[in-house]
Amino acid sequence: MVRYAKKIASRPGCLGLTKRSKSEPRRIACIVVLTVLAAAGCKDDWASRMGIVPAAKGILCPFPSYPLDKLRDVLAQDPPSFSFAVVGRTGLGGCGKRSRENFRGCRDIVETVFALEPQPRLLIHLGDISASPSTAREGWAQFVNLLGSHCRVPESLEDLTGATYPVLLALPGEKDVTDHKSEVSFLESLGFSRKTVYMSFPVGTLQFVVLNSEQIDDGVGMRWFGWNRERNRIRGAQLRWLEGQLAQSDARPKVVFLHKPFFPPVLSSHEGYCMDQYYWDRERVLRLFRKHGVVAVFSGHETVFSHCQVDGVDHFVVGGESRPPIRKPGEFRQFLFAAVYEEGMRVFTINAEGKQVVGEVWVNLGAGSESSGEES
Repeated sequence: MVRYAKKIASRPGCLGLTKRSKSEPRRIACIVVLTVLAAAGCKDDWASRMGIVPAAKGILCPFPSYPLDKLRDVLAQDPPSFSFAVVGRTGLGGCGKRSRENFRGCRDIVETVFALEPQPRLLIHLGDISASPSTAREGWAQFVNLLGSHCRVPESLEDLTGATYPVLLALPGEKDVTDHKSEVSFLESLGFSRKTVYMSFPVGTLQFVVLNSEQIDDGVGMRWFGWNRERNRIRGAQLRWLEGQLAQSDARPKVVFLHKPFFPPVLSSHEGYCMDQYYWDRERVLRLFRKHGVVAVFSGHETVFSHCQVDGVDHFVVGGESRPPIRKPGEFRQFLFAAVYEEGMRVFTINAEGKQVVGEVWVNLGAGSESSGEES
């Protein structure tokens, strides 16, 4: 939204401004006013959608972090029915200092995840396993090697639904797949050769729904010029499939996973380039979520953590690959650990570098949430 306001503010004659105007304060004020007016005019919860409320909570009500040993004690006293862990971008593969830092950071995350008790039934990677499309296969292999004996790649859908040993569920990001060939390679390497990225399956008392924000376009533009009009949106066959799956499992609370967030963090540089790029397509999907009992949405793509609640649905954005020495608030090596109970789900934000719990959100399986911790 800010990006669109900047475009409007830069047009000649907008509020007396031109591209050659030397009045930079007036230009900034124009951008702020247009952004707030556009946001306020579209939805009642515009502050949450823009990340203003979560960012303010993170500053005014910081979460009292505590070590992982205390989390183990908490879960031992109140054991969940099952648990799962969610990891964001890791940027593996390639060579150089940045690649070595990403490898060490991913190793810290994996070791911290499987040092928890109870161990998660599923480890869900939300995409961008690799650093770039040219190093995708190398990045996938590195990640599987890091998992070692802790977690195995599923061979069938039954491995996910009835897992008694930790199993990997991997989604592709834009750095993992760029065309149909790379998508097939990804699914053969990490996804038991299923035909599509999107799928749905029950786990315990929940219904997990996996969506593909990196859908490959079959049109002439993609074949001739590489224009992918299907990326950053859910429509066509995938939307029809989603509506059918949600309607079939109305009795279960649903948790959705995808690579790109519906609401990028306020500190992100990706606003307008995620699922918010196509406003009406996004709103159509969000209406389905409200109608069919989706309680939480987990997405990656970013380097910063974020949580907001929109229309009663909790949206989590988990980072992973951080960029020292200059970091944004909420940018650190992190993962989410979700402990599922009959009445709700406790989602812990864990700093893998400091071995600390830095945030917690309680998600009611059917209504709302109570949140605290680092939010942006």
